[in-house]
Amino acid sequence: MLMYDPPHPGRILAENFDAHFTVADTARKRGVPASTLAAVVAGQAPITTERALLLAGIFPAAPPCPWPGLQADYDAGQATHDCQVLALHHLPLSFLDGVSKAL
Repeated sequence: MLMYDPPHPGRILAENFDAHFTVADTARKRGVPASTLAAVVAGQAPITTERALLLAGIFPAAPPCPWPGLQADYDAGQATHDCQVLALHHLPLSFLDGVSKAL
């Protein structure tokens, strides 16, 4: 089964940083701790509604505030993955008979 695995919105944000547009400069201009923005860019922290509003306007070509939707897509993808893994852990042992016969 193919599964849609949306990227963490921080990865999308990270792709837009370069030598002239750094995490530290952006954090300072937006009044957030650089460690907070770095955690988002690393995919270790979510883009909350408050953070999304602080990030709005950084990228002129982007929709006014795409981050909450991107975060929701990522969260839904993670939840789907977690449910599929959980379902696999609860398969009856008789399932393995069919798998070994198919091999």
